[in-house]
Amino acid sequence: MLIGGSSPQADRVEFHLTTNDGGIMKMRPATAGITVPAGATVELKPDGGYHVMLGGLKAPLKSGTMLPITLRFAKAGSIEVVFAVEPIGARGPSAGAAPEHLHH
Repeated sequence: MLIGGSSPQADRVEFHLTTNDGGIMKMRPATAGITVPAGATVELKPDGGYHVMLGGLKAPLKSGTMLPITLRFAKAGSIEVVFAVEPIGARGPSAGAAPEHLHH
């Protein structure tokens, strides 16, 4: 279970779920965490489903840079991932972008 996150570039890292309720898009915090079955993956994406929301940015994010986030899991501990910062409306990593995550 993904229970939290942190980043040196933000005061808060939150996970939210976006759903379509009768044609109305609704977003709510995933306060109970996100279930990630053993050996499986959960996709975090900007256009529906689960996504990452950063609060209290220490500086504006710039397209083309990398954003480190530490993910905390209930049983598996913490891992650091590095996300490529893409412009608003991007549907995925641009050509030549760095991998969306690196395990350290």
